[in-house]
Amino acid sequence: ATLTQLTDLYLNVNNLSGGIPQEMGNMSSLQVLQLCYNNLSANVPTQLGSLKNLNVLALQYNHLTGAIPASLGDLNMLTRLDLSFNQFFGSIPVKLAEAPSLQILDIRNNTLSGTVPFALHRLNDGFQYENNAGLCGTGFASLEVCTDSYGEDPNKSDNGKKEIPESVNLPSNCGQSQCLNPHKHSHAGVISGVVVVALVSVIGLSMFLWYRRRKQKIGSTTSASDSMLNTDQADKVCRRGASPLISLEYSNGWDPLSKGSWEALESFMFNLEDVQSATQHFSEVNFLG
Repeated sequence: ATLTQLTDLYLNVNNLSGGIPQEMGNMSSLQVLQLCYNNLSANVPTQLGSLKNLNVLALQYNHLTGAIPASLGDLNMLTRLDLSFNQFFGSIPVKLAEAPSLQILDIRNNTLSGTVPFALHRLNDGFQYENNAGLCGTGFASLEVCTDSYGEDPNKSDNGKKEIPESVNLPSNCGQSQCLNPHKHSHAGVISGVVVVALVSVIGLSMFLWYRRRKQKIGSTTSASDSMLNTDQADKVCRRGASPLISLEYSNGWDPLSKGSWEALESFMFNLEDVQSATQHFSEVNFLG
């Protein structure tokens, strides 16, 4: 790292292991750095973004992991970046996609995810991205269009407003309840409402069925043959039950439209409890026809 005049460093196709020393960011004259086909691991140091004269950075076929450093987007002279066949994860930094001299970007066979920056369209075939199942983007062959939780294309912009790239990590000063995710908040409200409605419905139905079964206990002791009782038999059953309705008599000559009949009916006022008790909760044995 003290060789500040060195321009080309080829250490590819060896058996090197461990991490890339961050001190290599001090090699200010470096133009080509090839560390591919080794057993290097750990993260790519962000200090490599200080190599302002770097044209080629080849790190393919190693065991490198972590996120792609956004600082590589500061390399204005970088034309080729090969990170393929490693274990990188996370999204592609928008800053890297906008590197002015970049012509080749190879990120195949990693575990990258998120939206592919639209700026990479300019690389055409110079952009290789296969075998990254989590990547999505618009206008890239073999990539699905990105959708947010509402099924909309996040690359679309309303009223000319610039969308915030997914790879940008905005600092947050939120430490209060009003900074909660609004989508999670609305989803929780909907779920809570459904649960409350379901519970109220179940409780109400259970109480209704319990009430019905309790009222029908009287009629449950009557055999099915009782349903065939004629009018005279039903009249005897009704007379045996204690009820205010037993005093209401019907005769063949009774005229429901006569004045006397209406006056007689007005004297008989019964609530639902009386009717249910008198009819054994509308039992079939009391059907008149």
